[in-house]
Amino acid sequence: MKFNKRSLAIGLLMLACVVQADEDHHSNATTSKTFFSVNPQFSTGRPEFLSFYHTDRMMAREGGVKGSFEIVPYGGQSNNPEALGRYFFPFQRNYMTIAEGPAPVLGGLGNVIGFAGGSAAYQADKYDLLAQNFNIATTTNSYQSRIWIKPQQSFAGVGLNYRQSLQPHYPDKGYWFDFTLPVLWVKNKVNLHESITTSGEPLPGTNANMIAAFMNPEWKFGKIAPCGRSKTGVSDIEIRIGRDSVRHHTCRYGGFIGVVCPTGNRPHGHYLWEPIIGRNHHWGFIWGSSGTFFLWENEVGDSSIRLNIDLNNNYMFEGSEFRSFDLRDKSWSRYINMYADSMATTTIPGINVLTRKLKVRPRGLYQINSSWEFHWRENFIFEVGTQLFARQTESARLACPWVEGPGIAGTALPSTPTTPYNIATRTESNANMHTWDYGLISDDVDQSKTVFTNDCTGVGVNTYIFRPIKFEDLNIQSALHPTTLGHTIYGTFGWQDKKACYPWFVSIGASSQWGVDNSILYRWSAWGKVGVSV
Repeated sequence: MKFNKRSLAIGLLMLACVVQADEDHHSNATTSKTFFSVNPQFSTGRPEFLSFYHTDRMMAREGGVKGSFEIVPYGGQSNNPEALGRYFFPFQRNYMTIAEGPAPVLGGLGNVIGFAGGSAAYQADKYDLLAQNFNIATTTNSYQSRIWIKPQQSFAGVGLNYRQSLQPHYPDKGYWFDFTLPVLWVKNKVNLHESITTSGEPLPGTNANMIAAFMNPEWKFGKIAPCGRSKTGVSDIEIRIGRDSVRHHTCRYGGFIGVVCPTGNRPHGHYLWEPIIGRNHHWGFIWGSSGTFFLWENEVGDSSIRLNIDLNNNYMFEGSEFRSFDLRDKSWSRYINMYADSMATTTIPGINVLTRKLKVRPRGLYQINSSWEFHWRENFIFEVGTQLFARQTESARLACPWVEGPGIAGTALPSTPTTPYNIATRTESNANMHTWDYGLISDDVDQSKTVFTNDCTGVGVNTYIFRPIKFEDLNIQSALHPTTLGHTIYGTFGWQDKKACYPWFVSIGASSQWGVDNSILYRWSAWGKVGVSV
């Protein structure tokens, strides 16, 4: 019986690192984000690819061309929808209360002189979003509801890989190349639900409820599809070239470099959490290393325990994407009503203004996979492993300079022959999704031009102005995926025949992925695998 203490120590150290990383902190701090970037479902750094498939497979056939291939059908589904809901919704919750505000009271000239009414939630100040920003208005000003989301992703596909030795006559070391092509179907559902407390009779041209509001045909972006959205395509192709510096009966070690070729779709922002194939259509660079170390082998040599350690790193380069973003200190303000400019006569959806083409740089993605592989009587194989997954915070810039013009809608429109009291379109830059005028805050005024009357009352006549949104007001960070740290644990077992004319193996496996916060997609996946040496 052979026992390798050094390799065992390495294995225990890798396990300790993964466990310690999970215990460092736990929170669900990410909230009010517009975009979620999913780590790949199948790639060269994932357990679905790595299990039972290392470079020793391509050297297994005597007299062959020293190549190997694997076919991997896989599928899975996300879980923990509450955490993902908090990622998209503001205020660290996956639910919100919607309230209709009061109706304006008009003066003799048709000008607004006050407000009256409003739903019960509005009057009690127990609500999150004002219904007016979603074009909801009733005859009684009483609309009130609660909305919540339980986002979910389902996926299925087939992963293909072919690996070929470039130096087939060097059994103890040598160069190789491989390419990986995953075909993927993915469906994302936000699962928006609404419970209406008070409905009222909708005014003509308004939405009857929030589910209808999120499919407003005037919105070009940021919609929520009631039945979800799906996409099918070829996920990113990976091409690598590597070198095994050591190929020995008791150990194998080597490194590789490669490229990620984007073949999936690019985010366009038309829908919240749109389905994406691949890594958001970015080119990338791959590098890493892989090693197998024998921990134990019986005297006969037909049973063994091995440690596999795989490091797989990606750096994704800058590319163009359409993403929505909020204004600073105004959660979900992407949906607030706006005027296009100072001469506007009608409001426009804020989502059409605050969705722009960005130059996004995903930056680094790092994966450490460690597994323990058990071989029994040559044929039966079993593997259990863990993976530590880390990704840097994205960075981004506007593809085109911000042009000042749009502003948050105030209470009045420009002067017309019938309403000469209004001298300009008003903005209300202090408004947010919870608070609009309604006597709580006012339209923007030029304090330096306030004129006081002569009756000693101290009452001033305000000069209202149009205050456009400036570049400094934009919260680009709300569109970017934050730093991510996650873990995967997996197990797989199978059967192999290394003495066949074309050595082969089959296996099935499953994994579970979770994270230290809600910035990673909690999910399970399962797969089958067929591999052949040629």
